Amino acid sequence: MSTWRLDEVESGAPSGHYSGRENRNNARFCDSCGAALTEAPPPREQRKTVTVLFCDVAGSTELGETLDPEALRALLARYFERMKSIVERHGGTVEKFIGDAVMAVFGVPVVHEDDALRALRAATEMRGAFLELGVQGRIGMTPARSWQGRRSGWRAAMR
Repeated sequence: MSTWRLDEVESGAPSGHYSGRENRNNARFCDSCGAALTEAPPPREQRKTVTVLFCDVAGSTELGETLDPEALRALLARYFERMKSIVERHGGTVEKFIGDAVMAVFGVPVVHEDDALRALRAATEMRGAFLELGVQGRIGMTPARSWQGRRSGWRAAMR
């Protein structure tokens, strides 16, 4: 059985027992230095199934050619703010903005049993928001497997 000092476990980076001596089985404290012992921490990697939601403005290149730059910037600012608020209201997280696209994830950092349904409801509301903004849009969803490694943030792999 591997044992680690409690302060090593809490720091997330156990590097071995400082005293360098073996302890009795089931020992709660180091026989050499008296430090509290605990079992080696479990791996910190987590895996989940999440739902990824994408939306973007259809024909944004043509829109940029017809609108004044300030008007386009104002329209896109309203679009991004509106889509972000919709995603968050339904329990999702905006992962990133890419050009005129929004990528949102449902199920990170907290998984809900109905994440796919939440994403679908957000997509339905987004459809109405496109009409309110006076632009056409595209919306897509896909399930994905995500994982979090010990030293990295969440990563997603589309199926």
